[in-house]
Amino acid sequence: MEESVPEFRGFVEKSTAGILHEFENDSKKQKARMSEFLSKQTQLLNTVHSELLRFGAIESLQLEDMMSIMKTCQTRLLTIKERMRKASTKVAKLKARSLKIQEIKQKEALNRELRREALLMLEQEMVVSQ
Repeated sequence: MEESVPEFRGFVEKSTAGILHEFENDSKKQKARMSEFLSKQTQLLNTVHSELLRFGAIESLQLEDMMSIMKTCQTRLLTIKERMRKASTKVAKLKARSLKIQEIKQKEALNRELRREALLMLEQEMVVSQ
């Protein structure tokens, strides 16, 4: 049994070296990914920090003034929107009314023309009968 032990040791050493080599490659890849992640995280933290400093520099009064102006503009926009909606409704009603009046005028013109023709025919019949 002692003769197989050296062969077994060689096998164990080679197997261990192979497994360690595989884990070492994977470990290097993970380390590279982790360092990339950390650099991106650091960059993001720096960006957030600079934005916080920029917003911190703005005084609260300026922010309140900007909010007040924004609310005023929003109120104006809502008023304009409401007026536009009302104007659109009025235009639609006036357009419908205009079409009705135009229809009535056309009917009246047609009736006048028919009456003229009827009178002309009547006059012609009277002239022929005399």
